[in-house]
Amino acid sequence: MTEQEEQFRRAVMLVWESGNASTSFIQRRPVIRCTLPDGRDPACELVRQGHATDWPRYSGGHYRGCGE
Repeated sequence: MTEQEEQFRRAVMLVWESGNASTSFIQRRPVIRCTLPDGRDPACELVRQGHATDWPRYSGGHYRGCGE
């Protein structure tokens, strides 16, 4: 495992242990959704700021309204 992968793994574990995450399956893929302490969805924030794009095929349109 690379250092970057290990850092990502640690970050995911911190979010998971905080209780601010939930799991679901979209298009037969496991998805972990988390929230920041103020209730915002970090993935939605990435879409809103233009750093990511909603791919409805995989998200089911979950992030459709984030770009507004």
